[in-house]
Formats: sequence, structure tokens, C-alpha cells
Amino acid sequence: NHEAWVERGVIRILPGEKMHIPLSIDHKDAAILRYYQGRNDSLDETAKMMLLRQLIKSEFFNQLRTEQQLGYVVAAIDQTINRVPGIGLLVQSPTAPVAKLEEAIERFLVEFDRQLQEMPEAEFESHRQAVLTGLREQPKSLAEQSSRFWGSIDSRDYDFSRRQKLIDGVALLSREDMVQTYTALLMDSGYSLQVDGTKGEVVDDAKLREGRAIYRLPSTEM
Repeated sequence: NHEAWVERGVIRILPGEKMHIPLSIDHKDAAILRYYQGRNDSLDETAKMMLLRQLIKSEFFNQLRTEQQLGYVVAAIDQTINRVPGIGLLVQSPTAPVAKLEEAIERFLVEFDRQLQEMPEAEFESHRQAVLTGLREQPKSLAEQSSRFWGSIDSRDYDFSRRQKLIDGVALLSREDMVQTYTALLMDSGYSLQVDGTKGEVVDDAKLREGRAIYRLPSTEM
């Protein structure tokens, strides 16, 4: 019903905003999740976020897990929520405190900014093709096909065209498009929320929502 759709709204993070939610966790490991929300919920922005995660994920793992050995859980994950695109940078460490993990993420962002700007066109194209291959992959079972259909219905994609539109969108993206997106979302620390294991004031959900715009289905920008 209508109330069910309203309940699934997503809080809009403002341009240039860097929210912080501390959690008191009874565990010896330190953990941090840096969430970057898309600038809008359009198909174009979703395509950009998909390609951006593909560009980031291997190097993020390589730098923080393989080289720096900060933790056994290191990943750049898809954080799309109710059609609002997002990327999550996740690190869990048994040895490093949250402050060190945060510093490592910040250093990575600066270093990868340079790498992206200098990335050879052939390397960029290989990443774009990887995203396109994933989107074009056919369901391997009736269950997988059914899951795709229900995902479309759940997000009100009633003509089941969203996947093809994403394919078309990714195919048009250039390296310059991704440099601009990366700068706006990650380098300028805009549209971000950090959840970590540091102690702090408990965030009241109602207060968090107060006065904020909410993304609701269907998509507000197409």
C-alpha cells in the first residue's frame, strides 16, 4: 500500500555534507563504512556509480588489504538503496584503530584521484566492458530470472527496461565523466556518511530525518 512505499524512503545527503554515525560495538575489531550517496536517483547517476565502483574496487582492496594489511575485510561495495545509487568503502581490522582506517581511506582517495586522471584509455575501457558484461549476463536459472523481475516490480520498473537503459548509459560514459563524478563525490567529501565503531552520541533517527528531503519511489529524476 501507499504507506509501505513511504516507509522505504531514503534520506537525501546534502552536497558537501559529511555525516558521522558512531556505534558502540562490543567487539575487539575496529570497523568503518564510508558511504557515498549518488547526487540524485537518475539512471545516468546509477550508471556512473556502477562504473565508479568497478574502477575503485580492485585498487582499494590492493592498497588497504594486500599492501597495508589493515584488515581481512576490505571492499568497495554496492550500496544502492531503493534505486538511490551509492558506494560503500568498508574496512574491518583486528589491529588498527578506526582513526587509522579513516586516514588510510583518505590517503587512498587522494592517490586514486591521480590514478584515475592518468589511467590509460585501454584500462578504462576494460573496466567499462566489465560492467557491461555483468549487466548483459543472462539469468542462469528461473529463480534468478524471477528475482530480476521482482526487483523491477519492487522498484516500479513496470516495463522491465531499467537494465537495458543502464547498459546504454554505461556505454556512453567517458573517463572524463568519471573523473568529474569522482571529484564531486569522493574528493570533495560530498554526499557522504560514515558509520564506525567509535564511541559517541547515539543518533536519534527522527532527529536525523528532521527537515531533510527524502527520496521516494518512483524515481524523482529520469
